[in-house]
Amino acid sequence: MTESDYSVFEGLLMTFGLCVLCIMLKKLLDRTPCGHILDDIPLVAYYFVFGTLRVIIIDALDMKSGAFGYKNVNVHYFSFILIPLMLAKDSLFIDIKSLLHNWKQVATLVLCGFAVSATLIMIFSKFLLKWNWAQAGTFASIVSCTDPVAVVGILDMLGVNSTLSMWIAGESLFNDGVAVVAFKNFDKAMEETLTSVDVLKSLGLLVGAGIVLGIAFGILVFAFNALDSSRHIANHHVHVLVYHITPFAIWYVAEVVIGCSGILAVVTFGCIFAAFRKEDPEVTKQVKDIMEFIVETMEMILFHWGGMYVAHVAHKVEWSDWAYVPLIYVLIYLVRILAVLPTYYVLRLEPSFKPSWMGVCIHGALRGGLSLFLALEIQEKYEDDFANLLAFHVAMFVFLTTIVNGITLTKVCEKLGIEMGQDSEEDSVGVDVQSSP
Repeated sequence: MTESDYSVFEGLLMTFGLCVLCIMLKKLLDRTPCGHILDDIPLVAYYFVFGTLRVIIIDALDMKSGAFGYKNVNVHYFSFILIPLMLAKDSLFIDIKSLLHNWKQVATLVLCGFAVSATLIMIFSKFLLKWNWAQAGTFASIVSCTDPVAVVGILDMLGVNSTLSMWIAGESLFNDGVAVVAFKNFDKAMEETLTSVDVLKSLGLLVGAGIVLGIAFGILVFAFNALDSSRHIANHHVHVLVYHITPFAIWYVAEVVIGCSGILAVVTFGCIFAAFRKEDPEVTKQVKDIMEFIVETMEMILFHWGGMYVAHVAHKVEWSDWAYVPLIYVLIYLVRILAVLPTYYVLRLEPSFKPSWMGVCIHGALRGGLSLFLALEIQEKYEDDFANLLAFHVAMFVFLTTIVNGITLTKVCEKLGIEMGQDSEEDSVGVDVQSSP
């Protein structure tokens, strides 16, 4: 092994060690008199804080080893591990019947929500942060990616109506695809001048080819399962392996070979399987458990690195930019309100709809691993003042939504009068385990 390889190993080893320490600390703090308050803090927030402290300690002790791990590892490599499995986990196990029943509400939240949010965020970041339109659009598309994992977990624990959970999970699932398509176009616009024809061609390739590729892989895997089932041999291990390999294969073909949207391809594949999957519940549970473990591990590393990055560039950021951090959070929160309000006329078509649900849709728009990954990818690609500032603001915004929104979501549900304790765990969204006939 070379010195660089040891440096990467040391960095990753310290990352895992500190994250295990985070878990132990959280369990200890939960047992304190303030445990009922600290219990609402998502675990990823601890990873972020420990990442910040890690760099401060390393700088204070003047450590020269590879402990500063994220600079030794190509962040882009993590896209081939985190994003395909994250999307597959969310789409393969979504309740497709509920999704189809609520497609109007989900589509409205995705299209209207993203269009209004991205447009308004792009405008205020253009004039507030003094960026050009391509840079402002890149920032807007990144912070428009919502993460439903923590929110849906809290809502399911509270027993909130599963239709509301479906709206939030469905919006995030398809919102990610739309946001990343916009991100790629704005990123390309920072490197070259794009005409309207170029943008339309790019959208056609990213969206159209991505959906077709997802359908094609769905047909191939269905054909393989049918062939395997015809042998009358229940090889669960083969099925589990296929479900884990396929998202990576789809992502590689889409992003590297064809150049289309890997997110839309994986989501399309996942939704097809959610609709027609007929596996043994044991296989479904194995696949879901393994995917959740890998995704949680990758998000643990990303949040830890996000905290490290903030500490690393803290001295390079102007005081005015630190002052902008809470202002940007408030502005994006207000933008979210403006984006959700117009959807009222479609959301109310659901018979069980209550106006208070819109408050949960607004407050539950946390940001997560995908936003952090895209920001760190931009920073790694350009390594200039804009890239550093963008990654800083995205990391701080993700952290604030995790802390503020994550901690207060339960209280917000109570204040809004959201009915709780209605749905059982088996009826919760995202755990659509279908038994074989």
